[in-house]
Amino acid sequence: MAQNKIKIEEEIVEVTGKLPVLPLRDLVIFPHMVMPLVVGRASTLVAVEKAISSDRYIALIAQRDPSTEEPKASDMYRVGVLGRIVQLMKLPNLYLD
Repeated sequence: MAQNKIKIEEEIVEVTGKLPVLPLRDLVIFPHMVMPLVVGRASTLVAVEKAISSDRYIALIAQRDPSTEEPKASDMYRVGVLGRIVQLMKLPNLYLD
């Protein structure tokens, strides 16, 4: 299992194994940004749940084409940021006609 140590300000974060990936549509996140994200795709919800159930860290990577519904690795840029989920708020599904 791969181990990487990442320095975030004065804190050393140890990342073991693979991180769940959250593909971002029409959005780029930079280090030290605090940003609310609305998550709706099933695969993205699974990634968030995996992050919450472990160490709350997730890889945030922008998609090349925002219209791609189920992006693969080749559909995303090669560089992203390490994100930490600070708060999770589950909202009911609201369908408007």
